[in-house]
Amino acid sequence: MSYSVKDRFAILTGSSSGIGHALVRLLLNAGCWVAVADVRLRRESEATINEFSHSPSKGKPSAIFVQTDTFDWAQISALWKTTLGRFGRIAIVVNSTRVHEPPSNSFWNPPGISPLAEDPDDAHVGQYKTFAINTIGPIRLAHIALATGSNTQRFRVTFYCGQLQRGDVALEPEHVAELTLKVFQEPQYGDGNIVEIMMIGSKEEQSVHVHEVGLQALYHTVGPLDVGYGGRIEVL
Repeated sequence: MSYSVKDRFAILTGSSSGIGHALVRLLLNAGCWVAVADVRLRRESEATINEFSHSPSKGKPSAIFVQTDTFDWAQISALWKTTLGRFGRIAIVVNSTRVHEPPSNSFWNPPGISPLAEDPDDAHVGQYKTFAINTIGPIRLAHIALATGSNTQRFRVTFYCGQLQRGDVALEPEHVAELTLKVFQEPQYGDGNIVEIMMIGSKEEQSVHVHEVGLQALYHTVGPLDVGYGGRIEVL
C-alpha cells in the first residue's frame, strides 16, 4: 500500500544538516510540514526555514526549528509538545540524530581513566552519551509517538516469554554455552567473525546448525578488498 506524505506533519531530529536536512527538503517539496529538531540551526537549514517559513494562515507546507538535544528526555518531550502545538498533529517521525563517537565519548577513552572522557564514571545511573543520543533518544521519541497514537492502535503488544512450548524446535542453554566456549578457545574463531547458532529440523529430527559470517563480509566495498577502495553505506 502506498503512502503519501502530502499534507502530513513530520518531526525530524538531527535534521539541521546532512541526510536529515536533505530529507527535510524532499518532504517540504512533497507537500509535508516539517519540524526541524537539532541542537543548533546550521546555515543550510536556516535558509530552508526562511524559504518555508511557518504561518498558520498560509495553508502551505512550512518548516519550524525546535532546538533539541536528544540526550535530554525533557527536551524530547518539549519537542513533541511544541510541534503538536504548532501543527496540531504529527504523522511522521524520523530520527536522524547521530554522533560518530567523538573523543569525549569514545570507547577507547573510558570514563574515570581517560582525561578526554566526559561521561561521569560515578553516575548513579550510568549512561554513555553516544548511546544516549544514537539509540536511547530515538527509542524515547518513538515511545512518545506510539503513546500518543495508542487510541487508534492497530496491533496488540504480546509478551513472548511464554510462547515457546514443550517439544518446540529450539536450542537448549547448553548448546549456546558450548559454542561460546569454543569461540573463546579455538583458533578459527579469532578473526572477529560473527557466529550464529540455531536449532533446525523437526520435533523428531533436530540438529544444531552453526553459521559463521566473516567480518569482511559485513563491510560494503566497491572494489577488491586488497585495493583499499571503500564505500560508505547507510543502514535504514
